[in-house]
Amino acid sequence: MFTKLNLNANDSQLYVGSAPMTSTLTKNCSQMPDPNALFTVQRARPSMGTLCIIEAHGASDENAFEVKSAVEDAFQLLKRIEMLMHPVHGIDLSRINRSISHVIDVDAMTWRLLQLIKQIHNASDGVFDPCLPTHEGTMHDVELLPEHQLICHAPVMMDLGGIAKGFAIDLAIEHLQAAGCCGGLVNAGGDVRAFGIAQEIYINKGDEILRWSLQDQALAVSQYINRDRPSEHQGYYLRNSQTSPLYCHVAVSAPSAAVADALTKCVMWNSVDRNQQLCQTFNASIVVAE
Repeated sequence: MFTKLNLNANDSQLYVGSAPMTSTLTKNCSQMPDPNALFTVQRARPSMGTLCIIEAHGASDENAFEVKSAVEDAFQLLKRIEMLMHPVHGIDLSRINRSISHVIDVDAMTWRLLQLIKQIHNASDGVFDPCLPTHEGTMHDVELLPEHQLICHAPVMMDLGGIAKGFAIDLAIEHLQAAGCCGGLVNAGGDVRAFGIAQEIYINKGDEILRWSLQDQALAVSQYINRDRPSEHQGYYLRNSQTSPLYCHVAVSAPSAAVADALTKCVMWNSVDRNQQLCQTFNASIVVAE
């Protein structure tokens, strides 16, 4: 089964399909899995503002129950992230955006994501900042405290649309791995991550098709103008005088979907030299930048 998602405004799309499953060995399988014996589950459901596809492989039919259960639990994780971090209805996000100068508790998953955001924010010199310019506060004003607490020292209006989907994919992949799956893939709109079994990624740019092999990596695509972007997502911006991005169509590969997702936004606004530094910091690669 192939899935597709928009890469740019000219109906370019990204297609995801399985590559031949050879020379693949994962920590979840004691020996090389036989492609003909694999038990595979693939489910597609709407979530995180897009169509999400989760695919998982067990070493044989004997793993059927565990693999099916792992896929169902992975979808529940996506649902949980959406409940916490939806830009309008998210429980934690709403509390953060109403909070000024007092300590609040957030879910452990929200705190973990904010910790990563702070890391990318600092590494990018503030280019990646999910705090909208409608409020004076930035990620610099969000202080993370022990025990999954935080305090906003200035009013913020946070929109995690540029990274939450990738983070949810990472959590789903971690769960599939912990459940003993030999391989799997989670594809949510413009973000996809695979482990164990190689996946062929096809990026249709309109006049050419790029082929990218994905194994134990993630790939994220972003476009500055996206007709399919959820209405709640505020788009991409830079909190300085620069009004137009340097690149409008970007694809980045990284070890995690959250990092790949965030770096696509950084690549849009950064110079070539700065992008190279960021990619080196996060062990990422720029696949498309135009």
